[in-house]
Amino acid sequence: MRDAARSAALLHAGSENIAARGRQAQEPARPATGLERDQHPGPQADTRSNQRHAARERQHQQHHLVKKSKRPPAPPPTVSNQVGRANRSQIVGEMKAKVIKTYIGPTTPAERKPTDTQLLAAFADALRPVAEQCAELVTSGIELGGCREDEPLRLAHVYVNLDTTTPRPAAERARGKRAAGALLIQKSEEPRNLSALEALLPAEPARVVLVGEPGSGKSTFLQYVTLCLADQVRTAQGLPSQIPDHDIPPLLRGRKLVPLRLLLREFAPTLDRAKSGTTDHVLAALREQFPSEVAGHLPALLKRGLALVLFDGLDEVPQRLIPRVKEAIQHFARTEYPDCRVAVTCRVASYERPEFVLEGFPRPHVIAALSDLQQEQFVRAWYAELEARQKQFKDRGKDCGDSLLLALKSEDLREMAGNPFFLTAMAALHRPDKPLPNVSARLMDQLVQSVLEESRKRRDGAAGKSATPELATLLAGIDNGLDVLRRRLQLIAYEARAQRHQRHEAASRLVDENLLRAKLALSKNVTAA
Repeated sequence: MRDAARSAALLHAGSENIAARGRQAQEPARPATGLERDQHPGPQADTRSNQRHAARERQHQQHHLVKKSKRPPAPPPTVSNQVGRANRSQIVGEMKAKVIKTYIGPTTPAERKPTDTQLLAAFADALRPVAEQCAELVTSGIELGGCREDEPLRLAHVYVNLDTTTPRPAAERARGKRAAGALLIQKSEEPRNLSALEALLPAEPARVVLVGEPGSGKSTFLQYVTLCLADQVRTAQGLPSQIPDHDIPPLLRGRKLVPLRLLLREFAPTLDRAKSGTTDHVLAALREQFPSEVAGHLPALLKRGLALVLFDGLDEVPQRLIPRVKEAIQHFARTEYPDCRVAVTCRVASYERPEFVLEGFPRPHVIAALSDLQQEQFVRAWYAELEARQKQFKDRGKDCGDSLLLALKSEDLREMAGNPFFLTAMAALHRPDKPLPNVSARLMDQLVQSVLEESRKRRDGAAGKSATPELATLLAGIDNGLDVLRRRLQLIAYEARAQRHQRHEAASRLVDENLLRAKLALSKNVTAA
């Protein structure tokens, strides 16, 4: 009975609890008192406590970050802040790019500086017309015995290296070494003087002045050097050679230099309105020789010493322009491009005058007259070339060479043969059917008639013979007539060349008859002055 009563009581109490919880769920919650909150915190108090704790934690973290970085926390994102972040990203990107360039190198072709090999390669194709023009022999108006214009003689096949009168340093003579020139023949005794190539290309880059008499071969020497250097720049890039069967002299062989030849008689007029000559004038003249995309590399080429600049013919500059031309050369060589090799040619007589002397340039090297050995080398090479190029000389080249060398032994012609211009003239006049006279006056007569005949052939409508009296007879009545004629003919050599360039007839050998007669001016009132 007692067990049944206890069970009934428990059941009644459980029912009351269930009913009470139902009423609490239906009634709105009332705020709890402070005591109740302390005694019975409840779930809402736990949530608020957690929120306060999280807020204090965030505040602590922010305070720690501000103290560490010494700057306030970032504001909430806005449009301006988004732009700021973009700028910061750009700055970071630029910094990364700078690091890459510093430690890895340029990343675009425009930022990369070309190497020496790339600079030389840029000029290779543009040097083709230079090499082609320099490959042909220029004879300054002398008729070449029937040589066809479309088959000119090849300079490299007849060129003989020149010497200077500059003594070789004692140390070099002791070593017993000599750089070979074209058609070198070994000799038991080393020469005491420098060759023209040795003077032009010393061990260290330098400024050089080469002087010589009219007709001494200064311009032809620069033409030959230009040909060899230009050809090597081209062949290094796999381009065809203009002189495939020519043995380039050791001093030029393997040289990585772009030849830049500037004819001063053509350069001087560009300074006519200038107050003074500057490097910019020289650069402008050099740029004209190349396409624009190649010419842009000239300053870098010059600064790195990868060029040989040849200023040809200072004596051919008009008197009033000499100071400005000198200023341009001096400023170019001494100030802007001190590591660039520079050479200047001039006549001996002109460079002895103070107004021609270049400041900062060493004493000039004088081109020497051809030795007997050099004369023989030239004559043999000349007729070998004619035999290879012209039918009338087939199988007769050696005999012609022998007979010319025999004629040169005469005292009357020996002195003349030392001048390359006159030796070339003699070789051009000496043919199988027309031997060279062994008297200077007769030779001069033939030379002048040859020049006039060559001119006459190229003038439309011209016919008949010259009315000029025989020179041998005319010279007999003039004091020192032969010397006068010799000097006047030497002037023809470069006057004719200047005339040809002015007319832009690079391949022509035309000489104006009026020019020739004016330069000779042979009459009984002519003096040796």
